[in-house]
Amino acid sequence: MLEGIQLQRGDRVLFLTIPDKALAASFSAQVGHGILVGIGTREEIAEARRVMIEIENMMFVPATPDEIPWQDGFFNCILDPRGGWEVTPLTEREIARVLAPGGMVKLS
Repeated sequence: MLEGIQLQRGDRVLFLTIPDKALAASFSAQVGHGILVGIGTREEIAEARRVMIEIENMMFVPATPDEIPWQDGFFNCILDPRGGWEVTPLTEREIARVLAPGGMVKLS
């Protein structure tokens, strides 16, 4: 689903769920000193931190897609690596809030 997405060095990417390790590693290499952020439950984050500890520019934050604890306009790319949740008006509003002008969104 996210194959073919080309990121640039320095991009700031938000995953609306926790990505798998292979995807995170691939995108980490593309963004270089950029940042990757995955959101999920505390349990999902604890496991992801353990599994992906060597991916230096990847961080995890306890959150949901309808309540993203980040500043306005920060991410230039927002991706949904797994889907499985309902896109509500609140979710759409939060995505629009944290997306930088001209940014890209790809949802399942």
